Amino acid sequence: MTLLSIILFFTVLEAVHEGLALRGVKRVAAAIEFIKLMGIPALVLFWPWLIRSDMDLSDYYYNVHTWHFWRFLCVNLILGWTFIRFGIFNIILNIAAGLPVMHLGTVKLLDRIEKRIFRNQMMGPSFFIPRILLLAAGLSLIIRL
Repeated sequence: MTLLSIILFFTVLEAVHEGLALRGVKRVAAAIEFIKLMGIPALVLFWPWLIRSDMDLSDYYYNVHTWHFWRFLCVNLILGWTFIRFGIFNIILNIAAGLPVMHLGTVKLLDRIEKRIFRNQMMGPSFFIPRILLLAAGLSLIIRL
């Protein structure tokens, strides 16, 4: 649960930061970005300890050649974080920026791909269904750790 809280915290911070920057509230956005950037080094250095507090970090990093380490890092953590980010990022960003919830931008590659795929359909279900499915998959990958 600690790892899920951290993932949600950093995803929401990034989305709110970018949304407020789009809205023009630059000072608050810069303060939020500062908080996010100060937490990332601690997260990178101590992420195994955040999951299990009884773990000795030197033992964990000594065993980087084991399959468990790379499965945990690549599959569960990175894929789970990516799925959760895709599920909630655009919605939070649009709310923070004062845009309609189902708004897709024109700058980021993923937004342009989504616009091309769903251009002839109504945005309601086609906007939320992939996000809900990937959010559920990401939550299941992170929670089962």
